[in-house]
Amino acid sequence: MLKKLIENKRNIYGCRIILALLLSSTIMASESSITIERWQSKSGTEVAFNKVANKIVAIKLILDAGSARDGANFGIANVTNAMLETGSDDMSSNDVARNFAAAGAIYSSYTGKDSATISLKMPHEEQLMNKSLANLTSIIGKRDFIEEELTRIRRQVTQGIKIIAQDPKKVAFSSLFKILYEPDIYGHDTNGTVESVTQITKEMVAQFHQQYYRAKNAKLAIVGDLTLEQAQEISEKISNALMPGDAAPKLSAAITKEPTDLKVAFPSSQTTFLLATSGITANNSDSYPLSLARYILGGGMDSLLFDSVREKQGLVYYISSYFIPMKLTGPFIISSQTSAKNYDKAKDSALETLAKFIKNGPNEQQLVKAKNVIVANFYEKLTNNESIAANLVWQMFYDIEDNYFSTFKERIESLSTDDLRIAMQKYVKIDNFSTVAVGPKNDS
Repeated sequence: MLKKLIENKRNIYGCRIILALLLSSTIMASESSITIERWQSKSGTEVAFNKVANKIVAIKLILDAGSARDGANFGIANVTNAMLETGSDDMSSNDVARNFAAAGAIYSSYTGKDSATISLKMPHEEQLMNKSLANLTSIIGKRDFIEEELTRIRRQVTQGIKIIAQDPKKVAFSSLFKILYEPDIYGHDTNGTVESVTQITKEMVAQFHQQYYRAKNAKLAIVGDLTLEQAQEISEKISNALMPGDAAPKLSAAITKEPTDLKVAFPSSQTTFLLATSGITANNSDSYPLSLARYILGGGMDSLLFDSVREKQGLVYYISSYFIPMKLTGPFIISSQTSAKNYDKAKDSALETLAKFIKNGPNEQQLVKAKNVIVANFYEKLTNNESIAANLVWQMFYDIEDNYFSTFKERIESLSTDDLRIAMQKYVKIDNFSTVAVGPKNDS
């Protein structure tokens, strides 16, 4: 029996230290459990705090410093974020790692197209928290960047780029964004290219850091068993460590290209393919009906696409559909893998199933099930400090309404089958799809 493949969409960079103090209690999220305090730090960082009674404090700092800000220096956002945990004139990279480990803390970072994220988990003990925060503030603020460390990071990133080029799924996604968008904002890889990363200098890193790692360009979430005063003190320490200056200007619209069919030759026996068109921004109010619609269409093994293309016809190994909401308009994607000989049939069948769904929408039984799953998944994401912090910074960064957490269930449950059908017809145009197929040369 063919196994459904699961796609890992995130690469977390940074320290992977074993946490000295393990989180033993689980937060049972409910509709009323997320009580959020909000304020702005004196330096201009927007802050959200959720008090949770357990032994871990989670911190998420998100900055408008993703690869959409690379300009002509593709990969500079990713390299700059990776450079934070390296050494400076006062402290080596080994010192940074040892300091976090000694405090029982875990530091990690991630760079995407829209943002750069810095994460810290630390034990709820005053001395250890102070050590962890001192280490964090020393690496995110004004600092020197060491040439030898940059050489090491460049080597790691270029090796990663070469490894990615051996994965047909990642090649497909990279190719997809290049045919959907012009290269200036979303149309280039977050990692950059081997050539562009090799040309990144210490001065370029310092300039990017100075321009985008600013207090006013950041959002901060703090989750843990702290008093409001403690949380405010932590926010001031972190915000004060960041650079002064204004927030980054808003990006112009990501320029999309005309629909394209692209085939990429790859030494594999299967063909990985993506069907995609323009989707929505993260703060689009129609994300509620569309989240239900995409689940019914391609959200699981009982979805319409899986039933039609996989179960009834046996054309694919797996198939799914989803929106990628972004700061600017992100794509709607159908993702699948098939044997080379079945590619054309599988693609046509997927588009036919989609066209029927856009025209007719779901039935009531499908809608009820989707509502139950989407609501359950929403609260499941709020079951530990780190995931709550991640959702809080996401909500702030993408300008989602403040009552998002308290009204999510109500908004989802109020939707009708017509709401889903109308939303899909509004945003998903069947004649505006681009296609990327990565597989053997003899695909027909």
